[in-house]
Amino acid sequence: MNTSSYRWRAPARAIAVVLVLAATAALAIHFVQLQEWRVDGLSAADWPTFFGVAAALLGVMLINGVILRDLVASYGATLKARSWIGLALVGPLVNLISPVRGGFALRAVYLRRVHDIPLSEIGTVLLGSTLCSMTVSAGLAAAAITALGVPGGAYGWTALGLTCLMILGLLTALWVPLPQAVVNRFPPRIANLANAWRTLGRQHTLILRVFAWNVLAAALHAVAFVLAFSITSFAAGWLVPVTSSAFARIATLIAITPAGLGVFETFGVVSATIVGAEAGAALLAVLVVRLAGVLVTLGGGALMLPTFIRESTASPERATPPQRRIEP
Repeated sequence: MNTSSYRWRAPARAIAVVLVLAATAALAIHFVQLQEWRVDGLSAADWPTFFGVAAALLGVMLINGVILRDLVASYGATLKARSWIGLALVGPLVNLISPVRGGFALRAVYLRRVHDIPLSEIGTVLLGSTLCSMTVSAGLAAAAITALGVPGGAYGWTALGLTCLMILGLLTALWVPLPQAVVNRFPPRIANLANAWRTLGRQHTLILRVFAWNVLAAALHAVAFVLAFSITSFAAGWLVPVTSSAFARIATLIAITPAGLGVFETFGVVSATIVGAEAGAALLAVLVVRLAGVLVTLGGGALMLPTFIRESTASPERATPPQRRIEP
């Protein structure tokens, strides 16, 4: 690798992230300046409600840590409380300042370095967690749209159809592993990942528990959106912010921008407008959620970062093979 090009690559990425964040902030401020009556409403908002938004988002982060702990335990490694809490809070901080989902890389490096978990198992854990989250969020979106009477005409039916297809595809990926004869034709690394996925797929109790945790996380995320919409004096029912929450959460799982920047807001606002919200009010509500999320991420990440660094630089904890191995 050319060391000079590598030396310039990291600063260039950092500058690009800063520019994207600055441009997004400038556009948000400009929009807020054009919505004076809504800003007046926000300035007189009930601040305990805003802290409720932040508390709900913190709960979502901690549940993500619990899910990671349970999935990792299925491969024989035990994450202490400080470990899974650190991953839950420091990961979003890395996502916030790095391009292309740096939090995923952080979790992979940590699990490989500290707990000596093979990359195939790490990939299965992260992929399984993401698929479960997307399935639950898609199900919540479909249920909310149906309960609203499928508003938005063709757009509403399109959104409902796509979410149902997503649910079907994700459930198939989770519950129907590839045949072993097909897996054996893959290159060794991909075959190891597929076999790790088969091992995870056989643990139905674990998958159901992960789904249950994700249902709770999706509910807390929806609570954050309901509270944020109430801050903007939105009065068209709670199913609209629930729909916005579900699509915004899907966006954070598929986005490659730092912390889903731009994609999160687009999915949240567009889905809310499809089901009846006014675009300006929806954008302000989603920005309230974004602001609360950034504050929780910065505060929680900064609090856990020193402990997480000490944990990451310590000697590996798992000197013996895991209790559960990949089953072909």
